[in-house]
Amino acid sequence: MTAAATSSRHVFVLLPATLDVDLWRRRHDGGEVPDATPYGYHHAERFGYRLSYGRPRVAPGTRRGLLARALFRLFGFDLAHAWHNRRAIRAARADALWFYTEHEFLAALLLRCLGLIPALPMIAQSIWLADEWPRVGPLRRVLYRRLMQAAEICAFNSPVNTEFARRRGWGRRVELIDFGVSLDSFPLAQPKIRRDVERIRVLAIGNDRHRDWPTLHAAFANRREFELRVASTTYPEPLLCDNIAVSPGDQAHVRALYDWADVIVVPLTANLHVSGATVSCESAALGKPVVATDTGGLSHYFGHDQFFFVAIGDSAALRAAVAGAMADPGATEARVLAAQRRLVEREYTTAAYARRHVELTERLLAAASGAAA
Repeated sequence: MTAAATSSRHVFVLLPATLDVDLWRRRHDGGEVPDATPYGYHHAERFGYRLSYGRPRVAPGTRRGLLARALFRLFGFDLAHAWHNRRAIRAARADALWFYTEHEFLAALLLRCLGLIPALPMIAQSIWLADEWPRVGPLRRVLYRRLMQAAEICAFNSPVNTEFARRRGWGRRVELIDFGVSLDSFPLAQPKIRRDVERIRVLAIGNDRHRDWPTLHAAFANRREFELRVASTTYPEPLLCDNIAVSPGDQAHVRALYDWADVIVVPLTANLHVSGATVSCESAALGKPVVATDTGGLSHYFGHDQFFFVAIGDSAALRAAVAGAMADPGATEARVLAAQRRLVEREYTTAAYARRHVELTERLLAAASGAAA
């Protein structure tokens, strides 16, 4: 069933506790963030879906309360946030529930098992759980497995952690949902590879826990042939030097940095989720060559003939790949155009990301209707 064939549905979306949809919309109107809602869920409205969102329990920039932090340490998920929204979930009388991370859906599954929220079909997307699994204690593992086995769909953005979950029997169904970016805020642009440059402009963006800043520093620090700018709140201050500047900012600032850059670098440590997906898709859309660490997830989105991939922790290879991208502008432009075609053909957009949720929800509801008949 395609999304275009759907009828009106109502979905309740429980976002992380610090995300306020109303504030996000105001920030979008001000040009600070790329989509009108986090992760572009509002695109589901074009398929007749009506969305309600959980209310934030934590104001942006503030800390959780003492009890909430204690519960999080005890369970490893945000039970206080789900509890805070339990009445809203019940009152919504929705057809289904959507979640972005395991911190929310594990908490909701626990409340559902206790009869505190209705047993609605659920798309329980996980981001970090597969990476964290080796550090999850035995009691939590038992609890998490039992909770996830009650979820109608456990979803992931990377084939690596999707396969990890399938081998462990997480969820009744395990599905891959490709991620995407806003082509309204990052429209397709013709690549413009500078030629005969004296100093290569290198840009790295991201706050993800798996960004490999030490390797990035080792590759470019104090090398006059490179000028590196980093848009991040997690870059370590001791790694700053004369040719490396850090300047986190809003969407307008990031767009200006993209325009400035010759090459985008996505340095990563080992991970199972698709760390770096957002900046990779934005870079492809804007016609920028990308040098990325090959951790598995990104090479599902873009192939080795589209991105320059290097091994984990190899600073020399990272530096050589950036220099090589600028040494052969014609070949690099062909890579960038191939990456753009991949982005369009595979629909790595927030609109398609929302549509994939709609399609999975329709299948869930159709199956539930058939079982009840």
